[in-house]
Amino acid sequence: MKLLTSCRHALSCAVDLQGAPYPPRRARHAVQELLARAWGCSTEPERVETALLVVSELVTNACRHTPGPLEMRVSWDTPFLTIEVDDLSQMVPTVTPAASCGAHGGYGLHLIDELAVHRSTEISPQGKTVQVILRTD
Repeated sequence: MKLLTSCRHALSCAVDLQGAPYPPRRARHAVQELLARAWGCSTEPERVETALLVVSELVTNACRHTPGPLEMRVSWDTPFLTIEVDDLSQMVPTVTPAASCGAHGGYGLHLIDELAVHRSTEISPQGKTVQVILRTD
């Protein structure tokens, strides 16, 4: 994890996920470390669990539906936590119809959309960035 900024009310990091043995685990670990620095022991565990769930879903989607995740950036600026995952695909993620969700998945974007205040996708010549913003207060 490369720490990019650090101050009392803002903190950010970038995590290289390309070639990582298990990218979702690496991403969760980095977010857990960032939130521990940002919030210490004074935070409610539910907020951390929500952030870890969203990160895991985003990175897992990049692993399952694209050539793989390249990088994740996370920034906390009171009261928002912004998570961005870059991958090599230019395909915009779509929500699976509820009737098609099942034992093999399809619930990820439903969960993210329920927990996040914002989700967007930006296409670039190199692929895309999926951004999710969570409230932390």
